[in-house]
Amino acid sequence: MMLPPYSQDSSYSSLMEYLRRMFHKKQMDLEYTFSQMVYLCIAPRKVCQLTIYRHQTKGRWSRDDPAFVVIQVLFLAVSGIAYGVCFSHTFLQVLRVFLIGIVVHFLLLGSLVAAVCNFIANRHLRVRTFQGLDQRVPFLYSFDVHCNAFFPTFLLLYVVQYFLFPLLLSDRVVSCIFGNALCSIALMYYCYITCLGYSTLPFIRNAQVFLYPAIVGLVIAVVFTVTRTNLSVKFFHILGVPPHFNNNRFGGSLAKRWLDVRMHDMYVRRAQRDMYRSRAAYKLLQLDDRFSIFRKNQRVVDLGCYSGGWSQVALKRTRVGESDSVVIGVDKVRMDALQLHTFVQGDITEPSTIDAVKRALGENKKAHVLLSDMAPNVTGRRTDDHLEITELNMKTLDVMESILGVKGWLVMKTFFGPETQKLRTFLESRFYKVQPSSLDSTGQVVSAGSCI
Repeated sequence: MMLPPYSQDSSYSSLMEYLRRMFHKKQMDLEYTFSQMVYLCIAPRKVCQLTIYRHQTKGRWSRDDPAFVVIQVLFLAVSGIAYGVCFSHTFLQVLRVFLIGIVVHFLLLGSLVAAVCNFIANRHLRVRTFQGLDQRVPFLYSFDVHCNAFFPTFLLLYVVQYFLFPLLLSDRVVSCIFGNALCSIALMYYCYITCLGYSTLPFIRNAQVFLYPAIVGLVIAVVFTVTRTNLSVKFFHILGVPPHFNNNRFGGSLAKRWLDVRMHDMYVRRAQRDMYRSRAAYKLLQLDDRFSIFRKNQRVVDLGCYSGGWSQVALKRTRVGESDSVVIGVDKVRMDALQLHTFVQGDITEPSTIDAVKRALGENKKAHVLLSDMAPNVTGRRTDDHLEITELNMKTLDVMESILGVKGWLVMKTFFGPETQKLRTFLESRFYKVQPSSLDSTGQVVSAGSCI
């Protein structure tokens, strides 16, 4: 009777030797490991050939050299620090992003995926070889397959997305399409290399089942694209990037400049600490502290409410839930729901949207406070931006006639420019008090109390 060749794949001493070699650089073949990483990106079948060669020469399917894992962890550490330093403002936040990539994504989820694939392969895909041997897939080999599949995925999701951050977080349709396509490609590549890894084993049949998740992922990506849900944004949130960084509405180089200015802005750090969705919340807080705009039992309408910063302030200051206050947000772009907040999606210049707001206010009821943080897509040309936002201001005033009640407050954002004085003169003809509050060199918030 012929006995199967001895394999060290499941040997306890082999595992201990594997872990011990992690701390001895001279015992790791770094050049060979880097060549495998290159092959995984340009010719993954070459790695399969190297696996077969390793089994023929060493009698084992899994790697005995921990260099691949060590280098992958180092790459994740560098990317985690890059994300943490760029998008976080405390050591604990940097550490959180650092650990999520290494511990959660690579090690814990990787081990879980390896265990599931190992179970499927051994339970449903394993067959006897022509020699009659009943071989099993070692767990270490399954983890090796995960490592191989994870590396190109890491390059796409951690590296490429890092440099495309301003583009991917824009509200443009192309950003959603590109972000979802990038995530889909990463998943398909992961599944493809996983399939190659198991099809390399001569005692595994029908390894193409590991491609099925890629099909499901592609369908999900299409659905998310149709519903304007950006998977890249979800990935950044899972990674631990502060969620308020997806609130900009710009794209391209302008978004990059917008981020550069605000990365070190104290209000961005405060918004993250205080759980506000945008730094704009502090503009409204300052105005309320100065003019006492909000009270209990008020009805508030927030035009252009995305991403929710002003609505959060209104919810807090009017004590929604503790009184009869109502806060209604209106925007063309759907946003994540706020607790006790009524959201109306639509163009405020459309009669149907105005009717929906009136229904939310209640029969024959009007708002006590009308907020407008609406702004155009900024071009960087001050005069053009000023004229566009002034046009939005006039639309807000048209809406005000049918929504805002007697002695109500109007809080509206505008930019300084040639039409500023005309706008103020118009406001003074309608309101008994017009108080401009300049907050920076490019814009102002106009607060006005109604005397209608």
